Amino acid sequence: MTIIAAYRGSDGIYIGSDSCGVMNQEISSDIGPKLIRHGNYIVGFTKSYRTADIIQESNKIPDRIDSIYGVREFRDVLQDALKTEVKDKNGAENSQLWVLIATPRDIWHICTDYMINRVLHYDAIGSGYQVAIGSLFTSWQAKETAKKAVTLAVKSAIKHRVYCGGKAFVWEAKENK
Repeated sequence: MTIIAAYRGSDGIYIGSDSCGVMNQEISSDIGPKLIRHGNYIVGFTKSYRTADIIQESNKIPDRIDSIYGVREFRDVLQDALKTEVKDKNGAENSQLWVLIATPRDIWHICTDYMINRVLHYDAIGSGYQVAIGSLFTSWQAKETAKKAVTLAVKSAIKHRVYCGGKAFVWEAKENK
């Protein structure tokens, strides 16, 4: 359970997350940001901490995402890795994936059914997404900067959703130098 929010503004594209970990419907720890910087993009992940491990350990994950083709490659590699590792308590495959990807030019949403959407202005995922979407819409209407919009959205979800918590982390999606 988490909040991931991303926003495109006059100052660029930003993505943020909370930092609490939830196990068995209880907040169990402060795990740090649920964001992984890889190549020219940042991935915000929900569902399983194993997603972060796969992204960090895989040599098949693309180093750059510049178009829908890079997002598809990323999705396919991660989907295959999760299929082989994640089983539910009955042994059935449980390879759901729910991520936001922020690149210097775009925001991408990979849904739990593996459908890919290019995000126009802002988006949020996780258990706090409804609170965050409301905050992001208000920021968009007020023409806030991306950094401020994402910070407000993540902090709003932390404050108003029981399974969001810890610190707010906000990162800019920019080219590696």
